[in-house]
Amino acid sequence: MNSTIKSFLVIFFVSISSIKAQVTLTYLNKYTLTSVPEPSGLAFDKVNNQLFTVSDTGNIYRISTTGALLSTYVFPGDLEGISMFNTPNTLLVAIEDTYKLVEYNYVTGTSVQHTMSYVNKNDPGSGIEGVTYDPIGNKIYFLNEKN
Repeated sequence: MNSTIKSFLVIFFVSISSIKAQVTLTYLNKYTLTSVPEPSGLAFDKVNNQLFTVSDTGNIYRISTTGALLSTYVFPGDLEGISMFNTPNTLLVAIEDTYKLVEYNYVTGTSVQHTMSYVNKNDPGSGIEGVTYDPIGNKIYFLNEKN
């Protein structure tokens, strides 16, 4: 990776007006992430007002809302996506090249792996790229690179 490339955490405020049915984005701030190589995905922990991201080179990072590194969790693999999950202190982590979604409890360090199955799973470049959890519908959504 080019050492002059920096990662940024950009925060916007979203305002939705029901009268005009329009969305307005207001730029709030930009923070440099110097301690997270190649970040991929971002999850907001509203209980603790903190963020989580993963790196293509492995590891899960807990960062403040201003981009300060709070913790690093060693987690090998080509990590591509992250989401909060339905259990306290638990994240969903997408591993691109092994087609797995992992439930990871960052307090206990325990994890449960689930191999995903989909039509083009074994095609080159069709690994899992992102994951999110819908707490209202209690559903997990993941996407892959091709379809």
